[in-house]
Amino acid sequence: KKRKLQSQYLGLINAEENLFGDSDRTTHLKSHNPFRAERPADFFDAWQMFGLKNFDIVLANPPYIGEKGNKDIFRLVKDTRLGQRFSQAKMDYFYYFFHLAIELVAEGGVICFITTNYYPKAPSARLVRKHLQESTNLIKLVNFHELKIFKSAVGQHNLITLAIKSDPDPKRL
Repeated sequence: KKRKLQSQYLGLINAEENLFGDSDRTTHLKSHNPFRAERPADFFDAWQMFGLKNFDIVLANPPYIGEKGNKDIFRLVKDTRLGQRFSQAKMDYFYYFFHLAIELVAEGGVICFITTNYYPKAPSARLVRKHLQESTNLIKLVNFHELKIFKSAVGQHNLITLAIKSDPDPKRL
């Protein structure tokens, strides 16, 4: 299935090159081939992939990867613009997804994530909580506590976060 998707992706790049010649956009897409990416954190470029940066909704179930035992993954992200702004010791990888969602969603757009439920209190999530507080209005947190949402996930305590990007409502703070 992955090889089929890779073939389709590369076919789209080649089709664009045939339509537009060897444009900067095509060259940029080739440099971000996810199957050969040296810096996977730099792969997602909303404008290149979708022609826009202001999504109406960002819905995600990002990977739950702790820094412990995954230093190489975190090292790649720390060198990016996002990582330079938001890296924090002992953080979880999914925090970067929250930061990216806040940047990509349009004013008034919705952010809805399912993640583990510890970021609202974890010391290592201070920057993500601050970014959410300063840039969104938190609408709802749905905490699943011990309920197993994903059969294959061991020991996960899940939380759905629903927020709208806007200046925070002072009444809600």
